[in-house]
Amino acid sequence: LRGVLERADADGFVVPKISYQYAEKHDKKLFTLSFGLTYGLGFVEGGNTFQIGLGMSSIAERSAKLTVSAASPEETAPETARYYVRAAALAAAYDFLDGDAAEGARDARRAASAIAIGVRLGARAITGDRGKWAADARALLAVDAQLAADAGLPFLSGDLWTIVKDSLPPDASDAAVDAVLAPAPLGLVGVKDAEAPIERAKRSLRVVAAPLACTAAKVDTLPFEQPACAAYPLALALRIADVVKKLPQLKRAAENAAGSCASLAALDAFLEAADHGSYDPDAFTKAVDALRADGRVDEAATLLARQRRDGHCNATLLATARALGRSPALLPASRADMLAVAVNCAGADGGAEMEKDLLAIDAETRKLADPTRNLKLLFFVAQLALRADKPALLLPLVRGDGFIDRFLRLSGNAVAGALLLHHTAHLLAGEAFEPSRTQGAFSLVCESFPEPERRAECDDLRALRDPSTPAAARKAAAKAALERLLAPPPAPPTKRP
Repeated sequence: LRGVLERADADGFVVPKISYQYAEKHDKKLFTLSFGLTYGLGFVEGGNTFQIGLGMSSIAERSAKLTVSAASPEETAPETARYYVRAAALAAAYDFLDGDAAEGARDARRAASAIAIGVRLGARAITGDRGKWAADARALLAVDAQLAADAGLPFLSGDLWTIVKDSLPPDASDAAVDAVLAPAPLGLVGVKDAEAPIERAKRSLRVVAAPLACTAAKVDTLPFEQPACAAYPLALALRIADVVKKLPQLKRAAENAAGSCASLAALDAFLEAADHGSYDPDAFTKAVDALRADGRVDEAATLLARQRRDGHCNATLLATARALGRSPALLPASRADMLAVAVNCAGADGGAEMEKDLLAIDAETRKLADPTRNLKLLFFVAQLALRADKPALLLPLVRGDGFIDRFLRLSGNAVAGALLLHHTAHLLAGEAFEPSRTQGAFSLVCESFPEPERRAECDDLRALRDPSTPAAARKAAAKAALERLLAPPPAPPTKRP
């Protein structure tokens, strides 16, 4: 399973689907029969199709024809994504059951990230109908959520329980909730080691479903208020999923100061203060450091990405963010988040390490399903370069071949913006560029399909691409064009009462 997932991430992946259609005409009567068979059967619910048609024709003839066709990758994209999520969720369950919490966290995060933001399989991004992906994998995700809590990963468990909660129909009954894990999900049927975690997941699932309008089963949330070390991750996960209303407080005990409990105690100390409105920077740094030292890399990254207050930076956090931003234990989205922390903490004076961070975050955001994340990064770096008067910060990100091509499927405005970033970065850094190499993209958005909303950008591009303009004038024009590009949009006019 892991091999399939890794190849899918790197090279792409398609779940084939074969369609058969039989059509017979008998005099003026028509009969058609078609059915489609997906190769993802078992991992893709409702993937097969079957249709029968009867009709009449104005022309009398007799014929019979059977055709066989393979669906295109675009047609099977939703099924491919659903297969990917189910495979990742099952791999995570196997990892956790094998005692490999690090790989379990990585595979579970694959499934969660795909549902949250979409998935990029090789060069193809799939983002549509992600709610269906979650519903298909609901049972496995519930087991993963329980196993993640058992492994001491409250943030991951909380994210998974949130997905499970949101995938439940609002009118789900107690019987429907109990049926989620009865029988055991595909891949875990008959697995002896999975029986006890599945029973625990059933109990947790009842707590998750308790706020729904049509559930009436009584659940006791009092034990989640002051849990012991072993129960604390599940209690915190359920709070993250917003199914218990009170932040758990780790029960004070001598054993919490040692072993794996020490990192949870550090986390609890920070969260308790934050819950009372006090952000303790030392407690935050200690919690991040303790989780990372304890091997809970995904937890450390999640805490650093979501709970760090803007402006809170120190040498420890900077080093941690850079290390996590290059950690193979994390997925591209998490690595990009960590590198963003490093860039924000280092500032424009980060030197050579700063340039490495920017190149790394550019590479990671290009692996995401949402290409706008990469474009937003480029705009952020452009603002940083302009504010610090360091155009060389942006130049390495736009210099490579294929820079403009990555935005061609996004929008014409995105292509125009990318062209402006490319041209201004070169001119402000004193480096020439060859306009003919981007002529196709320029002609597409400014000549073949001009739009009034990007007229100003196209006018700037024409001026910057004119080689007859003196170098000093083009550099000044580049700075002015970049300032216009990065300027916030004008506020809408206020209506008079």
